[in-house]
Amino acid sequence: MKLFEKLISIKNEELVSFHVPGHKYTKLYEPYMNQINNILEIDLTEIPGTDDLFDSKTCIKSSQDALAKLLNTKKSYYLVGGTTSGIYAMIMSATVPGDTILVARDCHRAVYDGVFLAQLHAEYIDPIMKYGIPMGITADQVKEAILANPHIKALVLTYPNYYGIGTDLKSIKKILDEHNITLLVDEAHGAHLFLSDQLMPSAIDIGADLVVQSSHKSLPVMTQASVIHLNSDKISDKRLEMMLNLHQTSSPSYVLMSSLDIGYDIVEKQGISLMKKLLNNVGNLREQKKYFLDESDLPDGFFLDPTKLTLLGIKYNFNPVFIEDDLRKNGIQIEFSNENNGVLVTSIMNETSDFEYLDKTMEMLKFKCYSGIDNMDKSFLSKKIMTLSQAFYSKKETIKLKDSKNRISTEYITPYPPGIPMIVPGELIDENKLKLIDRMLDKNQKIVGIKTINSLIEVVSNEEAK
Repeated sequence: MKLFEKLISIKNEELVSFHVPGHKYTKLYEPYMNQINNILEIDLTEIPGTDDLFDSKTCIKSSQDALAKLLNTKKSYYLVGGTTSGIYAMIMSATVPGDTILVARDCHRAVYDGVFLAQLHAEYIDPIMKYGIPMGITADQVKEAILANPHIKALVLTYPNYYGIGTDLKSIKKILDEHNITLLVDEAHGAHLFLSDQLMPSAIDIGADLVVQSSHKSLPVMTQASVIHLNSDKISDKRLEMMLNLHQTSSPSYVLMSSLDIGYDIVEKQGISLMKKLLNNVGNLREQKKYFLDESDLPDGFFLDPTKLTLLGIKYNFNPVFIEDDLRKNGIQIEFSNENNGVLVTSIMNETSDFEYLDKTMEMLKFKCYSGIDNMDKSFLSKKIMTLSQAFYSKKETIKLKDSKNRISTEYITPYPPGIPMIVPGELIDENKLKLIDRMLDKNQKIVGIKTINSLIEVVSNEEAK
């Protein structure tokens, strides 16, 4: 029981959570959980009375319908395969093989996998970079990309991103409407946006055609439980439902679906008041601690979700990795850190005492001098030589990372978190990216796609590349 024992050990630390999931071990689940003795009692399957996620007619349908009514969508569907499964279904229900779509190059890896599965051609738009953070793409960039690629079927982007930054989605939507292009939004980090007009508008309210949300990241919902929203008549609900069936397990977890049902019940009854409290707590902390990313740090045309707290070590000359380590020693766990930045994820489930303890603890910490990676504002884009499919099905060879300059990658090179690929299969490994990867590995940052022993990487064979 190595895993279970470790989880119990972490539980016993009684950590204050500034990371996902958004439920933060909330006591608001108690009225629901008090009705059972053991979680296994509701770990059921499709038996008389429990309905069927993929042919819902009774209790699951009622629960999903209530969610659609709450968020004012045409239809909303539960996801038990996380937002990843929703992204696959979203892309494949809005396109046909051979279509060309625009992809913001700071999307999560799941988007590129969806492009591969759907057999699409992707044109990438490079995000604006600042402080080593991808800010997002602009309406002008979208307009330029459409002029260069007049047969675009859809645009996929992330809004808001991992750092709580959102682009001017209204302006982008207007441009897409002028060209009858579908807007597909990965709103994994924005399931809570509808709870306050002090936050940037939800992609649903802006009119995105399909929106996928990781309810578990910012709402009182268990990990892996997400939702997808059909928000226009451009997409066939029957086709979307077929894709959801295709990309999810045929044995969906009733525990996860119940978590969505409970979480949104809490949100409907108390969400607005809880969000007011959260914004007040976050505002007080930001007044006391000035080294978080602020809206004034963003380029024109971008917006900030204040509930995401990004430590700007690169600006204020400290190393967030040391901060994360010191906070954990004092009973606080944050979401992520590297030598440039760190991320704290708050939710409506955080208590005022969580923020008071965080403030007090950070006051005691010595912010060690910055020693980060100073070339993180380089372009995300590498030269695309092949499509994702061509690279995947090509003849391959495994070589040392140091010998990979100007070779074509067949793998994703992806720092985790946040899961945005530095290099996508089919892209050239150029000198700038190679130096950056080397420096990140030297600083022990987690990069998926490179075999850590001898730093090996898989590339297209020279024979195939010719």
